[in-house]
Amino acid sequence: MIRLTKKLLFAIEAVLDIAYNGGQAPVRSSEITERQGIPRRYLRTLQGLETAENPISDPAGSPLGHCIVRPLWLDLQQEVMQRLDSLTMEELCGRAHRAGIAGRTTEYTDFEN
Repeated sequence: MIRLTKKLLFAIEAVLDIAYNGGQAPVRSSEITERQGIPRRYLRTLQGLETAENPISDPAGSPLGHCIVRPLWLDLQQEVMQRLDSLTMEELCGRAHRAGIAGRTTEYTDFEN
């Protein structure tokens, strides 16, 4: 199973919250923390995700790890990224709208206009 870290989950939720609730006005971090229950300290740590150490490149490990497990993990990551690349913010916001999740704006924003 792919491990979704708390930081990554909060980052995804924060970006989706901005897209879903943005409308014409900026979204304040305090609004995101209130709506999503994301601790404010996590909204300042998103840059750290890009520079985090990748355990796949660690030279330590066994032949099974280097020859089987790590390549498998890289394949799984690639499949997940392809799936994520096929999604749009409009699709995710549409899902939120259809799920009845209240947004800051009163009407659904169409991102293509």
